[in-house]
Amino acid sequence: MMAITLIYLFVFFHVCFFFVSSSLSDFSILDYNFDSDPFKADYSPPSPPPPSPPPHPPSLTCHELQGIGSLNTTCQLNYNLNFTRDVYLEGTGNLFILQGVLLSCHVPSCSLTINITGSLELKANAKILAGSVYIVAGNASFISGSVINVTGLAGDPPEQSTGTPKEYQGGGGGHGGRGASCVMDNKKLPEDVWGGDTYSWKSLEQPFSYGSKGQSTNKEDNYGGNGGGKIWLDVKDIFDACGTLLADGGDAGIKGGGGSGGSIYIKSKKMIGGGKISASGGNGFAGGGGGRVSVEVFSRHDDSEFFVHERCRSHAYLQEDQL
Repeated sequence: MMAITLIYLFVFFHVCFFFVSSSLSDFSILDYNFDSDPFKADYSPPSPPPPSPPPHPPSLTCHELQGIGSLNTTCQLNYNLNFTRDVYLEGTGNLFILQGVLLSCHVPSCSLTINITGSLELKANAKILAGSVYIVAGNASFISGSVINVTGLAGDPPEQSTGTPKEYQGGGGGHGGRGASCVMDNKKLPEDVWGGDTYSWKSLEQPFSYGSKGQSTNKEDNYGGNGGGKIWLDVKDIFDACGTLLADGGDAGIKGGGGSGGSIYIKSKKMIGGGKISASGGNGFAGGGGGRVSVEVFSRHDDSEFFVHERCRSHAYLQEDQL
């Protein structure tokens, strides 16, 4: 299939379309009263350009990664590595993360950036775990069983977003879709009660926002699940997607809402394989909203499964007057 495929996956509630038509003979730009434009207050600027690779520290060498070879030829990693800060890898060669190897940084918002000219390969059961994973490569191959996981490791969502509910009612975080709420309000319809709201509508084509935290059921304790992190894949030629990409929201117990899913963006000339790609909300007292997934591929030959749904809420409910 030689056609550009562009997929946006997100959860939404309301979409409104407005159309205005006028014949050319009735309209002159010189006569138009811009001060009375009814749509002027609703104007929003064009979407910003795609984000550049985040600021990064100097690149680590293959030797510093306890690997064999060089990032400018071929570097093979055969040892588990646990980082406590942002990591940047750059080279003109290939990077092979061998079978069963784990590269991890458990610090929320911790980033792992790989920028190589050659091929990136994640062998069977190889795993990358961080808050944000940013990959630029000539080719990428994620073998079945391999995982890139940013679940529940989000940093702060965009400023002025309303993804985390304000009230301490255990609502789920919002992002691509609204978070759930398990509060029963007799004055409202069920569809008019929700947890965290949606945000980052201007970056649907290239999502790169963190998910939001679910809210706790009390002020003293932080029971809400964390939001999902970010995965960005920019592959020049072929992406073999047989592995798993996870940017799910973090789970919470019965005393907090689940976090919302994060963001996954995939760009490639050709995509093959059949892995799992998920930015779903986390479980909790109320489920977190789904995140966002965008796939921009010229030729798709994959059979991947996509998940961006809101997670299940608990079976417990609170009356408004109980909180």
